[in-house]
Amino acid sequence: MFYPRFIIGIEGLTLNAADMVRLKNPHVVGVILFTRNFIDSTQLKALTRSIKNVRHDLLISADQEGGRVQRFRTDGFTELPSLYDLSQSNCPKSIKEHVATLALELKSHGVDYSFTPIVDLYHPQSRVINKRAFSNDPQQVVTLATQYINLMHQYKLTSVLKHFPGHGSLIADSHFEIVVDMRNLIDIENTDLYPFIKLIDHKKADSIMVGHLHYPNVDTQIASMSYFWLTDYLRGRLQFDGIIFSDDFGMFAASSLTATQLDSCKAFFNAGGDVALLCNEFAEIDHTLDYFNERIFKQNSLFNSRWQRFKSALL
Repeated sequence: MFYPRFIIGIEGLTLNAADMVRLKNPHVVGVILFTRNFIDSTQLKALTRSIKNVRHDLLISADQEGGRVQRFRTDGFTELPSLYDLSQSNCPKSIKEHVATLALELKSHGVDYSFTPIVDLYHPQSRVINKRAFSNDPQQVVTLATQYINLMHQYKLTSVLKHFPGHGSLIADSHFEIVVDMRNLIDIENTDLYPFIKLIDHKKADSIMVGHLHYPNVDTQIASMSYFWLTDYLRGRLQFDGIIFSDDFGMFAASSLTATQLDSCKAFFNAGGDVALLCNEFAEIDHTLDYFNERIFKQNSLFNSRWQRFKSALL
């Protein structure tokens, strides 16, 4: 296993002693913020400054998609429409305003990037994606995501395509349920995988977040723990050369399959993943970091160059 790396959550509105110990851990490369970490503009700026004071090299992120997934909504932040509502406006100016607002508001508060855009497909019955997606038409998702990502790059935001291999057509919510898709690979490639394939091919994928999704007719392991999906398919067949993030390993679709989040993370790294997200369960975060602290791992020069490229694009 190569040197494991993590993005972790912090506990509250300010850093406590336990947070600071975690952030100083060399396996930690970033922080993800949630609504529990925000009360107003002044507080958030102070929090991000304090994180950078602990370690200036840490990247600070959030899920600031718009619609129902937006961590910061008041006092210095604009309520952004969902990607689906944005697509229904059929106005290129709306996409530009969305990205400009997203970028300027995050960066003015010390947040380096958002885990966006969603390139899953819209399905009205989805309990987790739904209007977070641009469209139910894979080609329209590619068209709109390309416009969106081009603007992100203008505003020094990196793209994080999620949730590979595609969560949108699946009804279940991986936060609370096991998500199973019985289709074969060709059917998935023609639908949910299509935006990922095209955006990778068009060099629009700076990074990818893999979901905790199970495709029994493709591989026995869920995608986030699958050597087939991460190494054979994503790295091999699609020739993807960016960062592979996991979704949060505290989600039920992952945590229900292993004894601990540490076990999930080990499977992810062994499958070819780069950066694991541990967001909310702080005892699990400590257990995982302690385990990796006690072992020596090889540095991965490919990861180092990919991570440096990802960071440089944010400056």
